[in-house]
Amino acid sequence: LGVDGSVVIGNQLSTGTTTGTFRAVQSTSSVYLQTGLNTTTGSSADLVFSNINASNEWMRLTAGGRLGIGTSDPGAKLQVNQDASDQSGGAAIKAIGTAYATNKTIHSYMDTTNSNKSLFYAENGSGVVMNVNGAGQVGIGTTVPTRDLEVSRAGPAYIRAVDTSNSVNLDVLAASSGGWIGTQ
Repeated sequence: LGVDGSVVIGNQLSTGTTTGTFRAVQSTSSVYLQTGLNTTTGSSADLVFSNINASNEWMRLTAGGRLGIGTSDPGAKLQVNQDASDQSGGAAIKAIGTAYATNKTIHSYMDTTNSNKSLFYAENGSGVVMNVNGAGQVGIGTTVPTRDLEVSRAGPAYIRAVDTSNSVNLDVLAASSGGWIGTQ
């Protein structure tokens, strides 16, 4: 099928008076995919991705601009729902960036209270740099924190808490020469 200009596909709905419309419109520098209840300006409708008989909906872009994956009624700009029966452990959301020639990845998992599973973790080309496990423990430089906050690295590890109103710092150092806690 070769078409020069716009393509409009309509479907007579059960009301008998409203037509569901999907169209591809080309402008000078872009192609727009548009949905509506008719071809009237201002008409809009959700764009739904499903199997042929619509018994399995995979993704919905609402007329209001919200994207739902695993939900037909997203409550935010992006909402991802994992099926409760899906215990595969796969990331519900995974964002990957390749700037500066190294991979950086953020993973966010669905509802877990298991301390052996991550709710969230971030990694760079060298491995995991931060992990929040199902028990709410945060690990920086470790994937298996054993305390509420654990900072781990090869060589000296520093933690700093700063009171910017009063210019006071609390520093914690762990090094091969021993540990240190102090203020500046």
